Amino acid sequence: PYVYDLAEEWKVAGHTCEIAYNVDDLKSADFCFCLSFSKILQKEVRLKFKNTLVVHESDLPKGRGWAPMSWQILSGESLIPVTLLEAEDDFDSGSIYLQEWIELNGTELNPEWRTKQAISTVNLCKKWVDQYPAVLKKAGIVLKK
Repeated sequence: PYVYDLAEEWKVAGHTCEIAYNVDDLKSADFCFCLSFSKILQKEVRLKFKNTLVVHESDLPKGRGWAPMSWQILSGESLIPVTLLEAEDDFDSGSIYLQEWIELNGTELNPEWRTKQAISTVNLCKKWVDQYPAVLKKAGIVLKK
């Protein structure tokens, strides 16, 4: 549900924003945020965008792979990194732009830590858009033409 609120907030701010659930439904745009998406977008799809972004709950490159937050919680971690990075051909390998940390006290049930995860994801996406294009230089990225 958070993605709908985020899209609405961006629309109110004057941005054009669409939500797609299938790769075939993606239209060319400045940015594409892949949120809760379990596939790698092929390069020909990513070329529709200036930037294709992913949020991953690990301190990359450590923690690459699926369900990183779940694995960290199961291993007893209480401070979970959340990373916004550029999507690339290799999973969880793109340039890192922004990062923040979720603090858990160990009593959270799944819905509670998932809410924290969603809020952190939304925060990173909003920061990225608010800081664009300067945020590209944080990772040493040159804007694609």
